[in-house]
Amino acid sequence: MVFKDRKIPRHLIIQEEYEIRRRPRFGLLKIFILAVLLISLTYIVSIGVIQGLLSH
Repeated sequence: MVFKDRKIPRHLIIQEEYEIRRRPRFGLLKIFILAVLLISLTYIVSIGVIQGLLSH
């Protein structure tokens, strides 16, 4: 009796040199965008406060 070779599905094959690469949660671009938003918001608020003080 001759048995056929069973083809193993690709997703079940474990690769020996597989390393889990964790991507950084906050990239440099996200930090830059958040900094620009924070600076612009503080600038807008400070202009509003100065105009409010000058209008009295």
